[in-house]
Amino acid sequence: MQLAEKVLVHQVHPAKISADVTASIVSSTLLWQGRPKAALAVRIMLPAVGSLAVLTLADIDALAETAPGRYVLAHMPPSAQAVRLQGAAPACRRGPHCGRLVPRGLAENIHASVTTAT
Repeated sequence: MQLAEKVLVHQVHPAKISADVTASIVSSTLLWQGRPKAALAVRIMLPAVGSLAVLTLADIDALAETAPGRYVLAHMPPSAQAVRLQGAAPACRRGPHCGRLVPRGLAENIHASVTTAT
């Protein structure tokens, strides 16, 4: 399996998903407390550490044979990954001063998931 495929498949590993969800919750809390630098640091560092751990320790080839692994390989092109990543950006750019951007980021993530599933 090539590195690009491994990077794609690792996103469905339970440890990576846990790191992403935890980063989202903690960074959102920090953001709404008016600490945008700390929120951005958590939002970037925790998923990066999770990715590094999964890519170096997990059996990515076996994960690729599971239903979620096959799904992302078939339905998640690089363009969809970029749209998914961009969903978190509006909240981090403006912080607590612009609450309407959090739902916008969520809507962009949902849209990306729906359009790549078809």
